[in-house]
Amino acid sequence: VWGASLKHLCMSAGSIATYHTDRLPFIYQTLVYYSVWFVLLIDLTSLGLSTGLALRELQAEERWYYTFLGVVTLGIFFIVCFVQIMLGISSEMSHPLGGDTRDLPAFSYVTDTARGSLKLVMAHLDLSSV
Repeated sequence: VWGASLKHLCMSAGSIATYHTDRLPFIYQTLVYYSVWFVLLIDLTSLGLSTGLALRELQAEERWYYTFLGVVTLGIFFIVCFVQIMLGISSEMSHPLGGDTRDLPAFSYVTDTARGSLKLVMAHLDLSSV
């Protein structure tokens, strides 16, 4: 389960990093952007459930420690991403003629993060051959 979820997560991150929406109207850019994040959220949930099942075999003290660590990490990740997305949307709306989504703080942050994460995960788990 972990391998399939992780591979799907990498593919979703890769689609964020490589999908160029600069020729689409702003509403379609937003739909594409949030649909990819929705897929990422589903993958993270599936990974979390898999991890939760694995945590059941640990001792109670270890289980609470790893669960707390995971929740805090994901919380920080989503707060940072939400702030970046809001900054990106507000800067896009301040351009009366629209603009290239890749110029937005949110999009550049996510693409850089996705590219870095994708390279790191692919190198670490050698998923490039899968």
